[in-house]
Amino acid sequence: MKLLFILAAALLIYYIIQLISKSAANQTPRKKSDTASVETVQCRHCGVYLPRAEAVSSNDNFYCGTKHLEADKQTRDS
Repeated sequence: MKLLFILAAALLIYYIIQLISKSAANQTPRKKSDTASVETVQCRHCGVYLPRAEAVSSNDNFYCGTKHLEADKQTRDS
């Protein structure tokens, strides 16, 4: 009889813990991932990928900086 009472109490405690954890999970708003998709482009000179907003562009080509833009122009002019 004592064993049955202990088993019933353990099941009751387990059930209460499950209810509390489900209720806490429902109340916590989930944030969208901070890694939202960002459009990236590839530097024509060195091949590194970077966000389009940070790239330098010229004639539909993208560069990671003005030095690579100038270096690519010199390479094409040669």
